[in-house]
Amino acid sequence: MSVGGRFAGDPFGLWKPLPDPLKPELPYRSGLNLSIRRHVPPPPFGVTGYLKGAERQESPPQNIREVTQSKWCLQHPPADTPPHPDSTLHNLYVIDELACEDGRGAQIVRCRLDQDEDRVYVAKIYDALYYSYADRGFGTAVDVTWLADQHYTREAAAYEDLQQAEVDGLLVPTYYGSWTFDMALQGSPEVRVVRMILMECI
Repeated sequence: MSVGGRFAGDPFGLWKPLPDPLKPELPYRSGLNLSIRRHVPPPPFGVTGYLKGAERQESPPQNIREVTQSKWCLQHPPADTPPHPDSTLHNLYVIDELACEDGRGAQIVRCRLDQDEDRVYVAKIYDALYYSYADRGFGTAVDVTWLADQHYTREAAAYEDLQQAEVDGLLVPTYYGSWTFDMALQGSPEVRVVRMILMECI
């Protein structure tokens, strides 16, 4: 029960996430190989100016507090869309980390694609398992899958608009599309779906 933004048994709102034995250490490090495929992002949502769509609505904190972050990510995967017409699998190889930390939100890495040794990309990975599950300012639970989807759909839409305006690769890095891949959990046969975008490294 919420009282003035705080929960019974937690009078100062300093909630801590449950222990999560299924959550691996942050995997987005040099040497990681990912099997990725193209993805059609849902329409952007979440801020003033976007039309309200059919996206999943943000869950209240009390529902989130009852499960681990791993289980929340399994129970509330990213929004699904019709399959991309190009179903080709590609190999993404992480060269190094640009901005990677558990709890920071999107993870940003430099990478190569397939066997092309001449071109370096930047991948921005919206993995909800490595978003902060507790709001650092207020100590309440965060709907990380809803938030990661919001970030992904908005950034993909922005890059697609810039492509259509023909400033892609001129005023901003060249955009190489939206992608998806699967990630395993610690000691579990279950996998999570993760979204990302790929852009030029400048």
